[in-house]
Amino acid sequence: MSKTFHSVCSRGRFHTGLAYIYNNMKIEQQESINSSMDRFFTYKTINESNGKFYVGRNNSGRKGYQGSGVWVKKCKIANIPLKTDILDYYDNLEELKIAEQSLIDEHYDNPLCMNFSRFAEVVIIQNLSTTRRLVKL
Repeated sequence: MSKTFHSVCSRGRFHTGLAYIYNNMKIEQQESINSSMDRFFTYKTINESNGKFYVGRNNSGRKGYQGSGVWVKKCKIANIPLKTDILDYYDNLEELKIAEQSLIDEHYDNPLCMNFSRFAEVVIIQNLSTTRRLVKL
């Protein structure tokens, strides 16, 4: 059992150590991401059995990332297989945020879109009518 750490350096590059076992959980080794072009991307996570999907952004460069939304988490807990496709790469975080909001705006009214909120950024919502109904698998 070896120890490892994950960090993002001041230049925005993702670094990792070796894979290891911690509390009976295998932590997979991740490749270093040395290019910001590989680091900033939008993605679409899909349940191919029913067509439901979630769109989002990743700015860590972590391979295999499927999202952190409520629907994605519920699918993972229920062991529902999800497929994630990278849609596009971006040069910086600002472009990435704009692209994610554009994706959400484009797909939010589709009943198969499982993004809970209409907003890409975390906001305090005063009026609950602006949020999506309860997310169902």
